[in-house]
Amino acid sequence: MTFKQIKCGEKLFQGRIVEKFDVEGKEGLKTSDASCFVRKGGSELPDVDRRPYVEIFKVEEETVLLYLANHTYSTISPIPTPQEKGGTAVSGG
Repeated sequence: MTFKQIKCGEKLFQGRIVEKFDVEGKEGLKTSDASCFVRKGGSELPDVDRRPYVEIFKVEEETVLLYLANHTYSTISPIPTPQEKGGTAVSGG
């Protein structure tokens, strides 16, 4: 997939990744609008920034995360947030 193909897709989100977490051995990502995704690939993307600026596109049947700092990309799948599952946020202390 090329940068041009990705940019021609439907833009779903533009903003920052605010959190990374583990989802059964794969990298989970939370965006600044509180949406959560899991990367389909197994390896972690290199950190380009602590809170990288990204765009998310729908390209054909794939959801694609594009890191704007270095134009790397990964396919992702949306996952439910704890609120969508009916759970509550828990804070440790």
